Amino acid sequence: MSTDDEVQQRLDRWQARDAAIGLTAEVDQLRAALAERDGQLADMRERIGRLAHQIAQLTQQRDQLTNRAHAVERPHAGRRTYLAVRRSGGAVLRRAGLR
Repeated sequence: MSTDDEVQQRLDRWQARDAAIGLTAEVDQLRAALAERDGQLADMRERIGRLAHQIAQLTQQRDQLTNRAHAVERPHAGRRTYLAVRRSGGAVLRRAGLR
């Protein structure tokens, strides 16, 4: 019987050793996957930073273009004054019958 006990003990030790090796391998795999994910996360953070910078630049350009468009739509003060005087002068001439 002692040989059966020794064989069982030996099998138990081998199983425990195999289980420990298996757990160690699984931990190593998980650590490698975690390191890969950390690298991906760092890349994504860098890309988000670049995209945020591009968004800020595009927003600034949009605002500049909007301001230019509004400036083009609205005549300058001198032009507005000239047109107002011209309209007033035309109205006076029409009333006077000279035009």
